Amino acid sequence: MCGISGFIGKKVNKEKMKVIVIMNDTRGKHSCGLYYDNLVFYGVDANSKMPDFLTSHQIPNKLKNPTIMLAHSRSATMGTHTKENAHPITIGLDEDNNYVTNRGDLPFLMVGVHNGVIKNYIDLRQRHLKELDIVDFNIDSKVLLGNIFLEKD
Repeated sequence: MCGISGFIGKKVNKEKMKVIVIMNDTRGKHSCGLYYDNLVFYGVDANSKMPDFLTSHQIPNKLKNPTIMLAHSRSATMGTHTKENAHPITIGLDEDNNYVTNRGDLPFLMVGVHNGVIKNYIDLRQRHLKELDIVDFNIDSKVLLGNIFLEKD
């Protein structure tokens, strides 16, 4: 079971954020991630314990006055333990106008997290097969967020 936490507001309290994110750490051992104000950081396996992750990236020091923060501790039910499969999942456009995920070098069109298993994710991927690259959108959470992003209404 994954751990998800987030804040949206005029000013996120960094110390409260840190406490809540660390409390969620026990919910996922395979990877962790943190998104705030258009920056995203990931930790995988050995660097997936949230206290170590926050320290190694000096994240509390980097936070100036964030207005949005989204954190995730992943317990993988599908896919490998890699940065590419870590959450928060970001969706962006690459140089060839293809939708791609978890590329920190591109502007984000959408950021999201998911907890649970989507058993029909292959069927969902078929709805937007032209847009959702099978290699990049290879786990259920990415397919779910890709579908939400691409749905017209």
